[in-house]
Amino acid sequence: MEQIFIQLAIILFVAFVVSYIASLFKQPIIIGYIIAGILISPFIIKLGVSTDIISVFSKFGIAFLLFIVGLHLNPKTIKEIGISSLVIGLFQILLTFAFSFLISFKLLGFGILASVYIGIALAFSSTMIVVKLLSDRDELDTLHGKIMLGILLIQDVIVVLLMPLLQGLSNFSWLLIAGEIGKGVGIIIIAYFVNRLVISWLMKHSAKNLELLFI
Repeated sequence: MEQIFIQLAIILFVAFVVSYIASLFKQPIIIGYIIAGILISPFIIKLGVSTDIISVFSKFGIAFLLFIVGLHLNPKTIKEIGISSLVIGLFQILLTFAFSFLISFKLLGFGILASVYIGIALAFSSTMIVVKLLSDRDELDTLHGKIMLGILLIQDVIVVLLMPLLQGLSNFSWLLIAGEIGKGVGIIIIAYFVNRLVISWLMKHSAKNLELLFI
Protein backbone atom coordinates (compact mmCIF):
# COMPACT_ATOMS: atom_id res chain seq x y z
CA MET A 1 0.00 0.00 0.00
CA GLU A 2 2.84 2.37 0.86
CA GLN A 3 4.43 1.72 -2.54
CA ILE A 4 1.21 2.77 -4.27
CA PHE A 5 1.23 6.20 -2.58
CA ILE A 6 4.94 6.66 -3.30
CA GLN A 7 4.46 5.87 -6.98
CA LEU A 8 1.38 8.11 -7.13
CA ALA A 9 3.47 10.93 -5.63
CA ILE A 10 6.14 10.38 -8.31
CA ILE A 11 3.54 10.50 -11.08
CA LEU A 12 1.95 13.70 -9.74
CA PHE A 13 5.33 15.35 -9.18
CA VAL A 14 6.56 14.63 -12.72
CA ALA A 15 3.22 15.74 -14.17
CA PHE A 16 3.41 19.01 -12.21
CA VAL A 17 7.01 19.79 -13.19
CA VAL A 18 6.56 19.04 -16.89
CA SER A 19 3.20 20.85 -17.06
CA TYR A 20 4.69 23.88 -15.30
CA ILE A 21 7.52 23.98 -17.82
CA ALA A 22 4.99 23.72 -20.65
CA SER A 23 3.02 26.63 -19.20
CA LEU A 24 6.22 28.74 -19.05
CA PHE A 25 6.53 28.29 -22.80
CA LYS A 26 2.83 29.24 -23.13
CA GLN A 27 1.85 25.76 -24.28
CA PRO A 28 -1.38 23.94 -23.32
CA ILE A 29 -1.04 22.02 -20.07
CA ILE A 30 -2.39 18.91 -21.80
CA ILE A 31 0.88 18.75 -23.75
CA GLY A 32 2.73 18.66 -20.44
CA TYR A 33 0.51 15.80 -19.29
CA ILE A 34 1.26 13.81 -22.43
CA ILE A 35 5.02 14.38 -22.15
CA ALA A 36 4.90 13.49 -18.44
CA GLY A 37 3.12 10.25 -19.30
CA ILE A 38 5.84 9.40 -21.81
CA LEU A 39 8.60 10.18 -19.29
CA ILE A 40 6.98 8.19 -16.49
CA SER A 41 6.53 5.14 -18.69
CA PRO A 42 8.95 2.27 -18.01
CA PHE A 43 10.44 2.71 -21.49
CA ILE A 44 12.11 6.11 -20.96
CA ILE A 45 13.47 7.22 -17.58
CA LYS A 46 12.35 4.19 -15.54
CA LEU A 47 11.51 5.97 -12.28
CA GLY A 48 10.46 2.73 -10.65
CA VAL A 49 6.73 3.12 -11.27
CA SER A 50 5.36 -0.31 -12.12
CA THR A 51 3.41 -0.91 -15.31
CA ASP A 52 0.48 -2.27 -13.27
CA ILE A 53 0.20 0.98 -11.28
CA ILE A 54 0.46 3.06 -14.45
CA SER A 55 -2.26 0.93 -16.09
CA VAL A 56 -4.63 1.37 -13.14
CA PHE A 57 -4.06 5.12 -12.83
CA SER A 58 -4.37 5.63 -16.58
CA LYS A 59 -7.77 3.89 -16.58
CA PHE A 60 -8.92 6.10 -13.71
CA GLY A 61 -7.66 9.16 -15.58
CA ILE A 62 -9.49 8.20 -18.77
CA ALA A 63 -12.69 7.56 -16.80
CA PHE A 64 -12.52 10.99 -15.12
CA LEU A 65 -11.72 12.73 -18.42
CA LEU A 66 -14.68 11.06 -20.11
CA PHE A 67 -16.85 12.16 -17.20
CA ILE A 68 -15.66 15.75 -17.69
CA VAL A 69 -16.33 15.49 -21.42
CA GLY A 70 -19.85 14.28 -20.68
CA LEU A 71 -20.50 17.31 -18.48
CA HIS A 72 -19.87 19.59 -21.46
CA LEU A 73 -22.10 17.71 -23.90
CA ASN A 74 -25.44 19.47 -23.65
CA PRO A 75 -28.08 17.66 -25.77
CA LYS A 76 -29.85 20.97 -26.54
CA THR A 77 -26.61 22.49 -27.82
CA ILE A 78 -25.85 19.42 -29.93
CA LYS A 79 -29.36 19.63 -31.41
CA GLU A 80 -28.86 23.28 -32.36
CA ILE A 81 -25.67 22.68 -34.34
CA GLY A 82 -26.38 19.06 -35.27
CA ILE A 83 -26.70 19.53 -39.04
CA SER A 84 -23.58 21.67 -39.31
CA SER A 85 -21.57 19.27 -37.17
CA LEU A 86 -22.83 16.25 -39.14
CA VAL A 87 -21.94 17.72 -42.55
CA ILE A 88 -18.56 19.09 -41.47
CA GLY A 89 -17.71 16.01 -39.44
CA LEU A 90 -18.47 13.53 -42.23
CA PHE A 91 -16.65 15.66 -44.82
CA GLN A 92 -13.59 15.96 -42.57
CA ILE A 93 -13.47 12.23 -41.84
CA LEU A 94 -13.82 11.22 -45.49
CA LEU A 95 -11.32 13.82 -46.73
CA THR A 96 -8.71 13.04 -44.08
CA PHE A 97 -9.10 9.30 -44.57
CA ALA A 98 -8.78 9.60 -48.36
CA PHE A 99 -5.61 11.73 -48.21
CA SER A 100 -4.03 9.56 -45.49
CA PHE A 101 -4.85 6.36 -47.37
CA LEU A 102 -3.47 7.63 -50.68
CA ILE A 103 -0.27 8.95 -49.08
CA SER A 104 0.28 5.71 -47.16
CA PHE A 105 -0.50 3.45 -50.13
CA LYS A 106 0.95 5.41 -53.06
CA LEU A 107 3.85 7.37 -51.55
CA LEU A 108 4.95 5.37 -48.49
CA GLY A 109 4.37 1.94 -49.98
CA PHE A 110 2.21 0.43 -47.26
CA GLY A 111 -0.23 -2.35 -48.09
CA ILE A 112 -3.95 -1.74 -48.54
CA LEU A 113 -4.90 -3.03 -45.09
CA ALA A 114 -2.16 -1.05 -43.34
CA SER A 115 -3.12 2.08 -45.31
CA VAL A 116 -6.76 1.65 -44.23
CA TYR A 117 -5.71 1.46 -40.59
CA ILE A 118 -3.47 4.53 -40.95
CA GLY A 119 -6.23 6.48 -42.72
CA ILE A 120 -8.77 5.63 -40.02
CA ALA A 121 -6.32 6.48 -37.22
CA LEU A 122 -5.56 9.91 -38.70
CA ALA A 123 -9.19 10.70 -39.57
CA PHE A 124 -10.34 10.97 -35.97
CA SER A 125 -9.47 13.47 -33.25
CA SER A 126 -9.04 12.93 -29.52
CA THR A 127 -12.24 14.13 -27.85
CA MET A 128 -10.56 14.42 -24.46
CA ILE A 129 -7.65 16.54 -25.69
CA VAL A 130 -9.83 18.87 -27.79
CA VAL A 131 -12.32 19.40 -24.95
CA LYS A 132 -9.45 20.13 -22.56
CA LEU A 133 -7.96 22.69 -24.98
CA LEU A 134 -11.35 24.37 -25.51
CA SER A 135 -11.95 24.42 -21.75
CA ASP A 136 -8.56 26.00 -21.04
CA ARG A 137 -9.32 28.75 -23.58
CA ASP A 138 -12.89 29.29 -22.33
CA GLU A 139 -14.22 28.49 -25.81
CA LEU A 140 -16.63 25.68 -24.99
CA ASP A 141 -19.65 27.99 -25.14
CA THR A 142 -18.60 29.76 -28.34
CA LEU A 143 -20.16 28.90 -31.71
CA HIS A 144 -17.02 27.24 -33.07
CA GLY A 145 -16.57 25.42 -29.75
CA LYS A 146 -20.09 23.99 -29.94
CA ILE A 147 -19.58 22.95 -33.55
CA MET A 148 -16.30 21.25 -32.65
CA LEU A 149 -18.01 19.37 -29.83
CA GLY A 150 -20.68 18.25 -32.28
CA ILE A 151 -18.02 17.06 -34.74
CA LEU A 152 -16.27 15.14 -31.98
CA LEU A 153 -19.56 13.50 -31.03
CA ILE A 154 -20.13 12.46 -34.65
CA GLN A 155 -16.63 11.01 -34.74
CA ASP A 156 -17.22 9.07 -31.54
CA VAL A 157 -20.41 7.54 -32.94
CA ILE A 158 -18.61 6.53 -36.14
CA VAL A 159 -15.74 5.05 -34.11
CA VAL A 160 -18.24 2.86 -32.23
CA LEU A 161 -19.44 1.57 -35.61
CA LEU A 162 -15.91 1.07 -36.94
CA MET A 163 -14.31 -0.68 -33.96
CA PRO A 164 -16.06 -4.04 -34.52
CA LEU A 165 -15.54 -3.62 -38.27
CA LEU A 166 -11.77 -3.21 -37.92
CA GLN A 167 -11.51 -6.56 -36.19
CA GLY A 168 -12.84 -8.28 -39.30
CA LEU A 169 -10.79 -6.49 -41.95
CA SER A 170 -8.07 -9.15 -41.94
CA ASN A 171 -10.69 -11.79 -42.91
CA PHE A 172 -12.66 -9.70 -45.39
CA SER A 173 -16.26 -10.77 -45.93
CA TRP A 174 -19.29 -8.65 -46.77
CA LEU A 175 -21.43 -10.82 -44.53
CA LEU A 176 -18.96 -10.41 -41.67
CA ILE A 177 -18.77 -6.65 -42.22
CA ALA A 178 -22.58 -6.35 -42.25
CA GLY A 179 -22.72 -8.33 -39.01
CA GLU A 180 -20.08 -6.16 -37.33
CA ILE A 181 -21.80 -2.95 -38.44
CA GLY A 182 -25.05 -4.36 -37.08
CA LYS A 183 -23.34 -4.96 -33.74
CA GLY A 184 -22.13 -1.35 -33.66
CA VAL A 185 -25.61 0.00 -34.47
CA GLY A 186 -27.06 -2.28 -31.81
CA ILE A 187 -24.64 -0.96 -29.20
CA ILE A 188 -25.61 2.64 -30.02
CA ILE A 189 -29.36 1.84 -29.86
CA ILE A 190 -29.00 0.01 -26.54
CA ALA A 191 -26.89 2.85 -25.10
CA TYR A 192 -29.50 5.40 -26.23
CA PHE A 193 -32.43 3.62 -24.56
CA VAL A 194 -30.44 2.81 -21.41
CA ASN A 195 -29.57 6.50 -21.15
CA ARG A 196 -33.15 7.65 -21.70
CA LEU A 197 -34.87 5.06 -19.50
CA VAL A 198 -32.32 4.25 -16.80
CA ILE A 199 -29.47 6.76 -16.53
CA SER A 200 -31.73 9.82 -16.81
CA TRP A 201 -34.01 8.47 -14.07
CA LEU A 202 -31.05 7.69 -11.80
CA MET A 203 -29.48 11.11 -12.35
CA LYS A 204 -32.78 12.88 -11.70
CA HIS A 205 -33.29 11.16 -8.35
CA SER A 206 -29.59 11.28 -7.39
CA ALA A 207 -29.54 15.06 -7.95
CA LYS A 208 -31.55 15.47 -4.76
CA ASN A 209 -28.45 14.47 -2.81
CA LEU A 210 -25.13 16.02 -3.93
CA GLU A 211 -23.04 13.33 -2.23
CA LEU A 212 -25.04 10.58 -3.90
CA LEU A 213 -24.78 12.39 -7.27
CA PHE A 214 -20.99 12.64 -6.91
CA ILE A 215 -20.71 8.92 -6.17
